[in-house]
Amino acid sequence: MIRDGDWVLHDYDFHTKRQVWRRSNPDGSDTYRTDYHVDEILSENHADRMDNQGKRMGEWAKIASVPLTLHYSQLAAAQNQKDSQYIDKWLAENPAFKTR
Repeated sequence: MIRDGDWVLHDYDFHTKRQVWRRSNPDGSDTYRTDYHVDEILSENHADRMDNQGKRMGEWAKIASVPLTLHYSQLAAAQNQKDSQYIDKWLAENPAFKTR
């Protein structure tokens, strides 16, 4: 049994390194938390930012790389509504995902 404080490792995906943790609550219910490995994405984003320094931004320029789980949970609705102001604010608050 692998523990992280009150959390117990419930499931692990060796390919994606996704971890699902379970915590038992005093009322008998369980709470689940999912952790995603994003080190490679953050490293690639940093390298892209360094490569893009001083370059002009044109149309169809890659400005960020975000894990799909974050995209669907925090950005997809804004993208569907063409709410670029929200996306710009989110990227300003999460600059590690920016590539420019």
